[in-house]
Amino acid sequence: MEASEINELSVIIGKTSNNELRQIPLSQLPHLFLLYSDQEQLYHFLQCLLTNWENSIANNEIGFALAMSETNVVKVFGSNISTLPYPFYNRTNPDQGSVASRYIFMQDLLKELKKRKRNSSKKMNRVVPLIVISDDIFELVITNRKYTGLYFLQLLIEGPAYGIHFIIASIRVYRNLMNQLMAVNPLLKDAFRKLIPDYDFSINQPLGSELIMTPEDLYFFKTREQIDYDRYFPAEN
Repeated sequence: MEASEINELSVIIGKTSNNELRQIPLSQLPHLFLLYSDQEQLYHFLQCLLTNWENSIANNEIGFALAMSETNVVKVFGSNISTLPYPFYNRTNPDQGSVASRYIFMQDLLKELKKRKRNSSKKMNRVVPLIVISDDIFELVITNRKYTGLYFLQLLIEGPAYGIHFIIASIRVYRNLMNQLMAVNPLLKDAFRKLIPDYDFSINQPLGSELIMTPEDLYFFKTREQIDYDRYFPAEN
C-alpha cells in the first residue's frame, strides 16, 4: 500500500519440535483459514493471538470485527458482550449483537474498505489493522443474499492492501467450499466482475494460508505458496 503505512503484526502459528515459535506477518498470510477439531483448540489459538497483540490492543493499534457465537466471544475476549468495543454479529443471538445480520456485517466491512481506499488516496495517517474473526465460515457466508458471499470475496481480495485481514474458522471440513471461494466460483464471476472489474480471474492462487488442528492436537500449516504442510505444536499462552 503506497499512500498509507500499515502497522505490521504477526500471527503465532505454533511452535516447532525445538520449542521455537513460528510467526507469520499478517501481510504474508494475508488471511488465515482455520480448521479445528475441538472447541478448546479454537479458544487456545485465539487467546494466544490476543496475548501476543496485548500491547497493540491497549494502544488502540489494532481493531476487530467479530462474527462469532456469544459463548465463544465471552470465552476468548473475556468480556460481557454489552461492553464489547468491537462491531459484533452474534450468530447465536443476533438481537444481542451490535450488528443485526450477516449481510449488514459484510456490508459494513465493505464500507470500511471503501473508506480506507479514499483515505489512502488522500495520503492519510497510519492504517490500523482490522482483524475480522469468524468461528463458522459456513454460517457467515452461506445465506440467501448472494451479495453476502460476493462482498466476502471482494474483502478477501482487496482487503489486505488496506489492512483488513480475516481469521476464519470451522469445525467442519471446508476444503471444497474454500477452494470455490478462493478460486472464485464460476457461477459468481459475472456478478463479481461488476464489483471488481479489474480483477484477474486467471490468477488461481489461494487467498489465504491454512491451519489444520488435528484431534491429536498437532498443527499443520501452509502458506499460500506452499504445496505441503509444515507440522507444529500449540504455542503456550
